[in-house]
Amino acid sequence: MSIRNALTVVVALVLGIICSNGQDRPWVFRGRTLPGNVPKVSTVAGGVVIFDRVALRSIDHAATLDTIRGLRGDFCDFVDFAGGITFAVTYEASERKAWAHFSQGGNSWLTIDSMMNVSRPTSLVAAATEWFMATEDGSTIFRIGETNSTIKGPAPEPIRQMVLLGTTLVANVAGKQLSYTSDFGQSWKAIPMQGVGPLHVLNGTLYAASTQGVKKVDLTVGSVSDVGMWKLKSGFAPATLDVDSYLGNLHTIAVDTAYQMYRLDPTDGTWTPLAYPLPCRKAVDSPSLLSIEAGWAIAAINVTEGKKDTSGIYAYDLNDFTSVQVGEDVATGLDNLILTSQITEIDMGQGVVSCQLCDLSGRSITMLPASASGRVRFDAAGLGSGVYVLVGHGTGWPRMRRVLVP
Repeated sequence: MSIRNALTVVVALVLGIICSNGQDRPWVFRGRTLPGNVPKVSTVAGGVVIFDRVALRSIDHAATLDTIRGLRGDFCDFVDFAGGITFAVTYEASERKAWAHFSQGGNSWLTIDSMMNVSRPTSLVAAATEWFMATEDGSTIFRIGETNSTIKGPAPEPIRQMVLLGTTLVANVAGKQLSYTSDFGQSWKAIPMQGVGPLHVLNGTLYAASTQGVKKVDLTVGSVSDVGMWKLKSGFAPATLDVDSYLGNLHTIAVDTAYQMYRLDPTDGTWTPLAYPLPCRKAVDSPSLLSIEAGWAIAAINVTEGKKDTSGIYAYDLNDFTSVQVGEDVATGLDNLILTSQITEIDMGQGVVSCQLCDLSGRSITMLPASASGRVRFDAAGLGSGVYVLVGHGTGWPRMRRVLVP
């Protein structure tokens, strides 16, 4: 076989991998062990933590899980703080007592405070020099820093989640409104939003999962708008159960006829399905069933309808090429193949801000920054012979360039 024919075969194989539909790949089942009836997932402490009655931490995308030990009570929430510190809060309902704990790195934990006669904590959020704790009694929010105090909450109903948008504290009140304050609770404003679920901040914009699709919330004018279009047989937006982002792209798990993960296509604003559906018709309503950690989507589900023995922890590799759709700028044949055995600058195009270098199997090797003009410095040193793919991330669908290292 000639060198040219050999290269043609290699490139055809690469394109076959790239063009595979992400829906043709299943979630990886990590195991049936759940931390309680209402499992919650959070990317903190240098990995992912799945928690409820107990807390399970993993630094390998939930392939192995270590139990966090030595802390009393049920685990209510975790939040990362400055300097590699993670805070956690636990609760003992019979004593109405909460404990605050911290860890430097996630391997060992130290109890630093306790709060008596409080309702069950529901959400933590960290600012630059302090952190806040909400409970099922939304009339009071705990402010914890060099000195501990409380601020007036938005309502006596439970606060399901808090996030910070700049210096504005936003609270999901009982799943029916978003309340927000920029003066530490001296005054609150509210946006009615029935069926609001988990909140997510991306690039200074607030997004919310809801029973009617993903929503974009503009606090400056108090408006709520739809995010993306759903091409479903029903014609209606599904209930979105959680929302997160990876490399600037929104992802959500939604339920229509099944629990399906989608990614927002920024080129045409449609929600594109990824992976097989999770194996359940209905699961316990969790305040956080999805979290994205180092390019892996981690989900924990407690199935209530369907095959209950499919309850457990699942992982999906977003770095795999079968989960990436091809933009129109990807040519076929050899025209778009770059041959190099040294340091080369590759033009990925305007709008690209970073690149993912992947091998032939689609596994991520490293991230490469792009210049303001979209050029990337590719260094072949240390790479074995073969075909590699650069996936450029920024505006529009990921742009791809294939590189052959002889």
